[in-house]
Amino acid sequence: VANHTGYIKVDWKLVERDVNKAKQQLKFHSSGNKVSPEVKSKVDEVITFLKKNVILTGGFAGGFLLGMAS
Repeated sequence: VANHTGYIKVDWKLVERDVNKAKQQLKFHSSGNKVSPEVKSKVDEVITFLKKNVILTGGFAGGFLLGMAS
């Protein structure tokens, strides 16, 4: 929203480069069919957070789906 209204400027080329780099790293790590301990611990943290904050999660999901529908 802040980018769209002009309050901040996002370097989208830099964002795209970093996302592509992260994709390559994920492809490299997932090619061995093993999940690294760092990824597993972060996934566990996210799942725990989502379970403890069901109302926040539901509100976000609903808003996200409404945004995607419009």
